[in-house]
Parts: sequence; C-alpha cells; structure tokens
Amino acid sequence: MARTTSASTLVRNTLANGAGASVGMAIGILITPFTITQLGLSAYGVWSLALTLSFAGGYAAMSDLGIEAATVRYVAEAEGDDDLAGINRTVATTLVFFAIVGGLLAIGMVALASSLSSLFDAPPGLVHASTIAFALIGGQLVIEMPSRALTAVLEGTQNFVAYQAVELSKALSFAVLTIIVLLTDHGIIGLGVSYVATSLGAFFAYWFLAHRAVTGLRVWPGNASRSELRRLLSYGSSVFVFRLTGTAYRQMDRLILGVATEPRLVAIYEIANKVHLAAALVQSMSVSALVPAVAKARNDLALLRDMLLRGTSYSVAASLPFTTAAIVFAGPLLRDWIGPEANGAITSAQLFLVYLTFAVFHMVSTTMLVALGNVRPILLTNIGMLTVNVAVSLVLVGPLEVEGVLLGTLVATIVGWVPLLVIALRRFEVDATDWVRRIVVPQILPTGSQVAVLFVGLWLLDDVGSLILDGLWILLSVGTYLAIFVRLSLPEPERRALASTLRRAIRRGAPHDPPTTPPPGDSAAQANPTAAAGPDITPR
Repeated sequence: MARTTSASTLVRNTLANGAGASVGMAIGILITPFTITQLGLSAYGVWSLALTLSFAGGYAAMSDLGIEAATVRYVAEAEGDDDLAGINRTVATTLVFFAIVGGLLAIGMVALASSLSSLFDAPPGLVHASTIAFALIGGQLVIEMPSRALTAVLEGTQNFVAYQAVELSKALSFAVLTIIVLLTDHGIIGLGVSYVATSLGAFFAYWFLAHRAVTGLRVWPGNASRSELRRLLSYGSSVFVFRLTGTAYRQMDRLILGVATEPRLVAIYEIANKVHLAAALVQSMSVSALVPAVAKARNDLALLRDMLLRGTSYSVAASLPFTTAAIVFAGPLLRDWIGPEANGAITSAQLFLVYLTFAVFHMVSTTMLVALGNVRPILLTNIGMLTVNVAVSLVLVGPLEVEGVLLGTLVATIVGWVPLLVIALRRFEVDATDWVRRIVVPQILPTGSQVAVLFVGLWLLDDVGSLILDGLWILLSVGTYLAIFVRLSLPEPERRALASTLRRAIRRGAPHDPPTTPPPGDSAAQANPTAAAGPDITPR
C-alpha cells in the first residue's frame, strides 16, 4: 500500500520553503538599491533582460517540456511504492534529456548573444558588455538544466529542507559576489561570471544531496530508457504547454517593454516587480510542498477535497495580508527603499499586487490539478488569458508604458478567474456555497481590520521616511489580520488541530509520524487526517 504524507511533514516542508524563499527574497531586496546605484538604470535593465534567458524564472524554463514536473510526480509515486528501480529509471532519463537540451540551448544562446543585444536596443556604451552577459547567462544552461533533474529528486522525496539550504547558499554567494564585482567595476560581465559560478556550485550540491535522499540512486545513462521518456512526455507535454503559457504570461511584460520602449522602463518595471515578488513569495510558499503530497493521495477524493478547502483557506490567510499591506504602503516602501526615482514605479507595483489578490484564490487548486494530471482545462483557460494579456498590453504600452502592460496582466487575470474556480469545484466535487463560506467569508473581518490599521500607519508615518518603521507597521497590520483570523474566523476544533500540527512540524517528528487528529465532525479529515495540516508548490 502506498504511503501518504503526514500532516507535520507537509507543514515542515512548507515552513522550510517559506524560510528559504523569504531569506532569498530579502537578500534580493537588500542588494537591489546597491546594484541599481552601481550599474545605473540602463545597465540594470540590460542585466534584467539577460536573466530572462535563464531557467530559473526565464524563458529557458519552457525547454523542459514539462519533464521536471513529471519527474517530481513519478519520483513521489515511486517513493511511496518503494520502487527504487522506478526512481532510477525516471531520474536517469530526465538527467540525460536535460543534459542534451541544455547543451544545445547553451550553444544557441551564445551564438545569438550579439543579435539579442541588438534586439533589446542596448545603449551604445553597453553593447559589448550586454553581448557577453547574454552569452554567459545562456551558456550556463549546460549546468543549470541538468540540475533540475536533481532538484526534482529532492522535491519528489520531500527533502525540501535540503533543497532550500542549497538555494539559500546560492543566493548568499551570488549576493557577496555581486558586491565584490560591482565595487571592482566589473559590471554586468562580472555579474554573468558570478551567475555561472554559483550555478556550478549548486549543481554539485544537488548531486550530493539527491544521492543522500535516495539510497541506491543510480543516474548513469544506462538507466535511461526511451519508454520512460515517452511516459514523462505523456504527462509532461500537457504541463509543458501549461507552463509555456505561464512563463509567457510572466515574461511578456518585459519583452513588450524591451522591444517597444527602452531599457530604462524595464528597470522601472523591475523595481515594481521586486515588491510583487516579495508578496508573491508567501503565495508560492503556501503550495510549495503540495505536488508530492497530492501525488501520493491521488486516489482519495475526500482527502483531496479537504486539501483544497483547508489549503486554499490557509493560503489566502497567509498571503492576503502581505499583499494588502503592500498595496496601501507601496508609496512609502518604494520611496524609502529606492529613493525619489522610484516614484514612477508606485502605480505599477500596486497593479502587480492587485493582480495577486485575485491569483491567490487559485494557487492551491491549480497546483493540485497539475499534480493529478488534470491540466487540459486549466491550459485552455490560460491560453485565453494570455491572448487577452497580449492584446491589452500591446494596445496600452504606447500611451501608458509600464502601467499599460500591467493592466493587460490584471485584466486577463480577472477574465480567467471564474472559469478557473469552476474547473476546481467540479474536479473535487465542492459546492460553490461551501467554497465561499470556507474561504471568502473568513477573510472579510480580518482584512477590514488590517486596512484600518494600515491607514492609521500612513497618517502617523507621513514624511518620516524610514523603511524600518514602514516594515514594522506592516508587520503590525499583518499580526492584526492573523490574530483576528485565528480567533474569530477559525472554529475552535480547527484551531486546535492546526496548532497541534504546527507544534509537531517544528518539533520534527518521524518522517511518517501519525497525522493530526481531525476536528470532531469533520468527515473529510477523518477519512484521512493528513488534511488537517492545511497543505501547500510553486508553479515555478
């Protein structure tokens, strides 16, 4: 009988992902003003465009054909069934595939580096440096892509603590190298070399940890097979198109701005995007350990239904207050962080954050559907949203510049919101009234109370100009929200179950410790108490 994931393991993995991602985001936020000051807006815009060639958050992510997601799923299923041969076959096939694709992409990117520099209209003084930066980021795909086979092992076996340790080390190393490079005037070329160095170090760390996570792991090419590749592609092809639209959805704004305007506006977009990413971090954290858990529970509809309702409720409660706070405090945050030159990014940041308030309600359901292979209906909806996004962005980028492309994203998200909800409710057999009662209604009182606290803060901190005080007041407002949500919006039995699960997750019990006792009368949780945890990945 296949093993399922304990509640405390799921929560512990979620907390590890949240801690690692939070620190990584904090590093990025702290280093950004220094980077902009040292490089200037134009060079910083060029560097941002160069990063779109990477796998992590860039267009190269589209080249995996969904195989990384398929690997996570099949490793989780094989581990649950104690099938070591299946793990070896899956991982070896994925590693060989990514090594070949990464090598081909690296050659192509290096060859096209000069053309890319011309396409994005790099300023005359930056043409040579931008060409080399594009070549370095593109060339390091020969390292970065095979790494994804190894990270899939860590995710599939739910070793998220080890995975985040490597990610955090990589972020810290790159931050230190960034400071050294910019202080020694090596510019974006030095940043490119640093990116290559940290990618190489991460590859060796992932190799070691993957073999420690799976005793007997053998990823040599002899274990790869064409039949396994066909199986990976069968599931991965749908995920690939889904992620293709998702990556295009995220990167389209930069591309349209880069081609239709100038690098300076890309830099303004990136400043607003930093605020967006900080708020989105909590959303991605809330689903960051969900895929392998859903894969193991794939045959239990009652458990999946409870995961959807509890997971979405907790995910919204964990992330909505940060998004709300950032919307209200966008002006003070950006001015106190970057300086007066950030004024042009305030409205853009708020549009980014409004988009997140809609997206958070579908993070859990979309991740669960992808983990179960129910990709087609989401894919069709996303294609429609992408079409709307591109059309509106192209129309508005001329008169509104950065705000125009972000309005395209927001309008498309609103258009697709109801169809995505209907898809989830039908798949998991959830009544719409119950969904509203369990997820939407509990957020009303905490959100209203938080907004009141935030506006008091705006009045008190007017003209103070302290990023630290801004952050402290935001944390006060988030604390207000969470206190009201836990005390007034959650029933007492559910509060007790959640508190018990959190204590065991932090205490780090045995990997397969018994799940939390569900609240009395909660039939779905009684069917499989794992759901009492309030689960959670990232669509990457």
